[in-house]
Amino acid sequence: MRVALNAVFLDPGVSGGPETYLRGLAGALPDVAPGLELEILTTRRGASALRADGFDGVVALRVDEGQRLRRLYAEEVLVARAARARGADLLHSLASIGPARTGRLP
Repeated sequence: MRVALNAVFLDPGVSGGPETYLRGLAGALPDVAPGLELEILTTRRGASALRADGFDGVVALRVDEGQRLRRLYAEEVLVARAARARGADLLHSLASIGPARTGRLP
């Protein structure tokens, strides 16, 4: 099973609770669900921070913190497209904002 995590909210060191949840969940899933393919869809800066901390499967979307309208577009449209393009079976939006429509994931 392939799971995509919507982490477009991630502003490393600023996001607080949602960031803690993301890091804990993404760190634990490979151990509790062997064979699970995990991808984290996030901002460019978020991707850099996660990769530096040893996370695999990190995908940087073309959005950065502080770009309010671009981030909203990413949450509403780009995340679903990226998940679908990567063959995700499940898209989990961690911070209460998710795509307006996901369509059918494979």
